[in-house]
Amino acid sequence: MRERLSLDHALLVLLLSVPALGPMLRSGYWWGAHDARHSVYFLFEFDRAVHDGVLWPRWSPDFAFGYGYPFFNIYGPLSSFVGEAFHLLGFSFVDAVKLVFGLSVLASGLAMYAFIGHEVGSRAGVVAGVAYVYLPYHLADVYVRAALAESVALVWLPLAFWGFWAVSTRPSAGTVALTALAYAGLMLSHNGLTVQATAILGLLVAAVMGWHALDGTTWPSRLRGALTSGTAAAGALALGLAVSGIFVIPWVLEYNYVRTDQWLAGYYSYREHFVQWWQLFDPRWGFGVSVPGPNDEFPFQLGVVPLTLAVAALGVSLGRWERRLRWSLMAISVGFTLLALEPAAPVWDVAGPLLSPVQFPWRLLVFAGFGLAGLSGLVAARAPARFMVAASALVVVASFPYVRAEIRPPAEGPVGYAGLMRFQQSAGEMTGSSIWVREIPTWSALAEVWVSGGEVTSRVDYGQLPKGVQVASRQANSQGEVVEYVAERPFKLEFNIAYYPGWRAYLLDPSTERVLRPLDVVPHGTLGHIRVEVPAGHYAVQVRFEDTRPRRAGKALSLTGLAITGGLLVWEQKRHKARKEGDELCRSGSRNG
Repeated sequence: MRERLSLDHALLVLLLSVPALGPMLRSGYWWGAHDARHSVYFLFEFDRAVHDGVLWPRWSPDFAFGYGYPFFNIYGPLSSFVGEAFHLLGFSFVDAVKLVFGLSVLASGLAMYAFIGHEVGSRAGVVAGVAYVYLPYHLADVYVRAALAESVALVWLPLAFWGFWAVSTRPSAGTVALTALAYAGLMLSHNGLTVQATAILGLLVAAVMGWHALDGTTWPSRLRGALTSGTAAAGALALGLAVSGIFVIPWVLEYNYVRTDQWLAGYYSYREHFVQWWQLFDPRWGFGVSVPGPNDEFPFQLGVVPLTLAVAALGVSLGRWERRLRWSLMAISVGFTLLALEPAAPVWDVAGPLLSPVQFPWRLLVFAGFGLAGLSGLVAARAPARFMVAASALVVVASFPYVRAEIRPPAEGPVGYAGLMRFQQSAGEMTGSSIWVREIPTWSALAEVWVSGGEVTSRVDYGQLPKGVQVASRQANSQGEVVEYVAERPFKLEFNIAYYPGWRAYLLDPSTERVLRPLDVVPHGTLGHIRVEVPAGHYAVQVRFEDTRPRRAGKALSLTGLAITGGLLVWEQKRHKARKEGDELCRSGSRNG
């Protein structure tokens, strides 16, 4: 019989995952990793908004050399929320990021253990969980790429797959609710990865529906089984989107207001980053980047031990649904490995709009590795406990040489405004812009102030003020500013802030700061800065970043989704309790009889 999930086995997965945290326990940080600086400065900007009272940050005021960018409106913020919690507890930005990485590594192993352990057996779950932690791609994600959002998403990936597998094979109110939460967690962690995962989940559910259609004894029962499966999965997907609506609705409706051309051309063109088949087995490890041609300094290997265990698992005797899970994992692993290889270029050319946002075909190895880790675990499904321990230990020993990071000091200096400006100057992709920006900035007067050791106290463009106008900043924070002015005639007040939907302006009484009326905000110039036309006289003006209709709708949708999810869980709990009481009553009656 299949072993149930056990605390002992979960602790074993945790224990075997600890060596993967080795570089995190050292002082310092792997600043030279691809996205190491991004991860720290994303948190730096997130913290700026939180300290100004914003509970769900969307605007990053200091990106684009101080002109600002709606980063968290289009990029999954969950890793920043977790990092901010650690930072508020007193950890530095760097240590908070390291803690999020460490937590994600440990949690990802437990998530894979729970998925495979519940569906196939606890021993299989242990090997799968350990293999997932030590996948070469996973280790590279942490120590070579320092991709914090994707590392957090790897926690939710097994949970989302487990959820949709469970909800389509054995639907219930509880599985719909839990699957929705797992999907929302994945979406809030990494929306790009979630889009790709959703396509795979759709194919998985379609396959399960087909199997249900084959299993019934009559056509009505087959059709009923397939429709119930598909309906439950669709409900879980819809509910998951609703729960994450606070992010999803603004992302979908306002993403077209940002420029994406700089992320999809040149170095970021998918045509330059396909994997050569032999690189999947190349044991060399590097900390460089992917380059056109076969001379990459980034590791693309699948991992010889997980690959061997996965192949061996194909011969293990399993139950009917366990076999179907095995074929599903194999299809995911093989299919996405092939899509990452150079011969798949014609497929990418045809499906350009769908696949081009991935940027690098080798990113699909995250799904190939996911399937491979799951398959690896199946080899221990019917094996004795000592085999489980030996296989898991072999995974750790084989991958341990890759558990290393290049610890180095930050080239830009301490974390702060000056460091952020220097970082943006050396990393072109950090100068994201809205569609109203025709000239992507390469430096700014604001950046010059910070780098010179000064402090930016106002975003007013004083150089654009008409002669004789007096303007003084009263208060400013990451989400706006209040200025007082005296002018004999109407004039245009311009701010060094890039325009994006949500920026609004109000005319205030200068003595009470009571709102007199709203003012029009329009983009101006090649940099798309916000400009407000103000009347003559002595007034105050407030500009601030506010919620738009999509953002308000997203909040309402999330609250509704959470309420429905909670209701389903309560209902399922009551049903479970009623069934338990009914079973006890039957057993009691049987004994009395």
